This record gives sequence, C-alpha cells and structure tokens, in this order.
Amino acid sequence: MQARSPSARGSGPCRTCRPLERLRRRHRDLTARDVFGAPEATEAGRRLKRCAAACEDYAERVFSALHRTPEDER
Repeated sequence: MQARSPSARGSGPCRTCRPLERLRRRHRDLTARDVFGAPEATEAGRRLKRCAAACEDYAERVFSALHRTPEDER
C-alpha cells in the first residue's frame, strides 16, 4: 500500500490546518463585503497565502516523517 500525501488524502483539511480554513472563509467573507477597498486587503491576502504555504509545508514534513521506512534512512 502506497502512502499518500496529506493533500492527496481527500479527507479535508488536517487538524492542524482547520484554523487556516476558518481564516480563508473569514477572509473571503470580508473581501466580499469590502465595498470601500481597505488598503490592508492586499497585504492580508499575501499573508494568508504565506500561512497556507507554511501549513502545507508542515503537513508534508510531518507526513514524511511519520511514513519514513528503514530503507529511507540509508
């Protein structure tokens, strides 16, 4: 049986990334309501993307560490 990466499992966000999903929903809701174009909106979007990348990187490293085999150590 081949191990799948966290993003390929299809079971939704990992427990660690659930707060990130809430942030994404909140950002999407606020962006939809922002009729005046808040000057910080662009920076908030960039920071959210950096958070998502960090979360994905963390999940991949944890998954790799948990599914490492003795052959991988060589």
